[in-house]
Amino acid sequence: MVLPEWLQNQDNVFLVVAVLLLLWLWLLVSRRQEEESHVPERPIALSVEDLGRKVFRYARSHNTLLYRGLFINGSEAHNLLGDMATEYLERRSPQRLMQSLRDLKAEIPSHATFIGLGATEGTKLIIRIKVGEEEQNIFIGSVTKIENAWRLLEPKGGLN
Repeated sequence: MVLPEWLQNQDNVFLVVAVLLLLWLWLLVSRRQEEESHVPERPIALSVEDLGRKVFRYARSHNTLLYRGLFINGSEAHNLLGDMATEYLERRSPQRLMQSLRDLKAEIPSHATFIGLGATEGTKLIIRIKVGEEEQNIFIGSVTKIENAWRLLEPKGGLN
């Protein structure tokens, strides 16, 4: 095998290998940064049943970011609640929503399936799940409609 003259020098070979390793490392880092910078879109529920299905799915997967996206945000709270929006947002802290999600996850068995909505009263969201042959209702919280989307207003247990 015939090697070019510049590759016959061992220092040049080490330099080429070092450059290739640095390029590979740079590609790994840039790919990871791209993956981390991808923020999932905020979920939109076009019906109350769709909202219930999303809550069920996010509770089962314990996806706090998407679960939090189902609640009204700052501008929506201001439009809906007016002067009370600031107080509402302070009570609806990320810790409170994470606790609500943990409570839901504990209440929904891993082998449960979503059936649909339970009997609702006013703005309450109640989903119906099936565990084996048994069906049960789970209270999720209160809902409101913002423009064309349904959003959670308060989690189960309210905002203490």
